Amino acid sequence: MDFVKEIERETLDMRDTGWKLRKIREAQNLPVTEVAKYLGISGQSVYNWELGKTKLDMEHFVLLCNFYKKTYNEVIQTKTEKAFIKDYDE
Repeated sequence: MDFVKEIERETLDMRDTGWKLRKIREAQNLPVTEVAKYLGISGQSVYNWELGKTKLDMEHFVLLCNFYKKTYNEVIQTKTEKAFIKDYDE
C-alpha cells in the first residue's frame, strides 16, 4: 500500500539569492556591465538573476562567487518548504 506524506525540505530561494547578489555587487561598486563582461553574458542576464526572474546556472554561480570573493554559503539563500512525497509500505 502506498501513501503520501508531508516533508519539509530546503530549496534555493532565487529571489532572495538574487537580492543578495545585487547587494554584494553594489557593495563592491561594480557596474552590471563589468560583471556581465567577466561572465561573457549580457547585462540583462545579470539583472534577471538579481531580480530572481531567471535561475542562475551552477557554472555562472561558481564564477560569480569567485569574482565577488565570496563563499557559496555567503551568497545562497534558502527557504524551507513543505513537499508531499509518495511513500511505499514494504
